[in-house]
Amino acid sequence: MTDLPVLSGNGVFHAREDGLTIRGTPPRESFVGYGEGLARVWRAMPWILGDFFNAWESAYGDEWYQVALNTDEYSVNTIENYMRAARSFPPHRRRIGRVHPSKFVRIAHFEEEEQERLLDQIEQEGLTSNELNQLLSPKPEAIEFETIVPEWSEGLYIRAPSRVPAGKYRVRLTPL
Repeated sequence: MTDLPVLSGNGVFHAREDGLTIRGTPPRESFVGYGEGLARVWRAMPWILGDFFNAWESAYGDEWYQVALNTDEYSVNTIENYMRAARSFPPHRRRIGRVHPSKFVRIAHFEEEEQERLLDQIEQEGLTSNELNQLLSPKPEAIEFETIVPEWSEGLYIRAPSRVPAGKYRVRLTPL
């Protein structure tokens, strides 16, 4: 295994694919600094991968795709999502530390003005990923129709008009 140069090189911490070795007992400040650096790299990884694979694609076409297929860490779909987000959000728009990269992936397909509005809302309201998904999910429109329930009915089966999309609905029965 070779050192991971991005995470090694200070003479004390040596990151490798199989783990981390530490020479001696570094001062507490070294641990704090290295730990903060690891956290920054971890948080930035979606942006790093998106920018990296976009640059690779720009230089060499879709050759990156074959490399991505050979990795167990990320699916091709995940890498494509990171690439789309990195293309849609240049570094000056990324709101590092304020909005998680996964939320940028979710809104990358919108126009820039709508992206900014959504980012403001995410940041101001502290929206979770689930809340953002709910916000962005299409809401079914109310559909009205009439049915007759026979007097002898113990249960009720309502056949909705054919234009009703599949899904769960709340049905309210009111006498006519």
